[in-house]
Amino acid sequence: FSLTQFKKSSCTHGWNHDAYASSHDCYNFVEAVMEAFRRNTGKFDIFDAPKEATLHKYPEIWGDPTKFEWVASAFVSIGVEVLIRQDDKVGKLILSVYSIAYSEWIHQHVAC
Repeated sequence: FSLTQFKKSSCTHGWNHDAYASSHDCYNFVEAVMEAFRRNTGKFDIFDAPKEATLHKYPEIWGDPTKFEWVASAFVSIGVEVLIRQDDKVGKLILSVYSIAYSEWIHQHVAC
């Protein structure tokens, strides 16, 4: 998974691609979460794996509301862009749903 494919998204939902360099940990955080979604091994809570993959590796993002808002916007943008492209591969559609749901989870459980 690479965020570079979404840099020219038509639907950004507030995701400012230029806020951080593509080598910044915010980009790495999003890529780590998406990879955790792809490798989900049937855990009951689909958000456990992404949290485990990022909590200790990127504590500065988990503790920074501004960076976390950027991350949440990225997930919505990615999810919507996959739907707009009408990619009919089931795996990509599932990632789309996970992305949008994770953005909402961030707002409900972390940003509070």
